[in-house]
Amino acid sequence: MESGKLFDAEYRFMNLDWQHEPINSTDLVKLCREEVGWKKSTTYSMLKRLSKRGIVKNKNAVVSALTRRKQVQKYESEAVLEKAFDGSLPSFIAVLNMSISASFVALAVMLIQLLLTDAAVIVMRLYHWNRKKGWQER
Repeated sequence: MESGKLFDAEYRFMNLDWQHEPINSTDLVKLCREEVGWKKSTTYSMLKRLSKRGIVKNKNAVVSALTRRKQVQKYESEAVLEKAFDGSLPSFIAVLNMSISASFVALAVMLIQLLLTDAAVIVMRLYHWNRKKGWQER
């Protein structure tokens, strides 16, 4: 796979594949119909497109991902960071939520420095956690 870029429909398809792989292509068609409302032809077109790009393989009617979810998440996170924040992780963290305490930001930065390869994924998880639960100062 040349990049981790997946368009929205491709990402929905891959989410189903990641959750159920390996999966028989007939079962995948049923799943796509139930979950995203796709016709059989749409599912097979998507399968063919992603197979050509090296993202999935369809061997003997069994579909498996060749690209892991983490690869795509890492690519997408880095793309957002680069596009919106000129690649600046501190700028990204500062914008997340102005009510986050300085100690929480410092902890997040330390974690990111320790886990540099997955930094963007960690920040995204912290961001979603903060939006869901809310950070409260003690």
